Amino acid sequence: MKKGAAPAIRVTKGGVFSFNKGLSEHLKLNAGTGVDFFQDEEVPRDWYIKLSEKSQNKVRRKEPSKGYLFNNAGLAGAFLTSIDAIDDSKSFKVATVPEKVGKEFYYAILIGLPE
Repeated sequence: MKKGAAPAIRVTKGGVFSFNKGLSEHLKLNAGTGVDFFQDEEVPRDWYIKLSEKSQNKVRRKEPSKGYLFNNAGLAGAFLTSIDAIDDSKSFKVATVPEKVGKEFYYAILIGLPE
């Protein structure tokens, strides 16, 4: 992967979830792809991304960066509060190898490794 294209996500207090080009390509996102976020019940700072056709969170293309985004203020608030974020927005690298649980694949948001 090119320098600067490491898969990453940015979350804002306003509710915007932005997938950079590296993550968008890695997850093979297209306009309308559904993405769900899951919080680990045992370790609340740990969050995961899962692609889901049933998700209400449908991404749309953001120009000109060729990444994707969606809006969900409630989810963004819960996410940022759980990691004690104080900034208006925060970026994180995302694991490129998913964790498999049953037939589902979950990509870890690497909270301890800011972009």
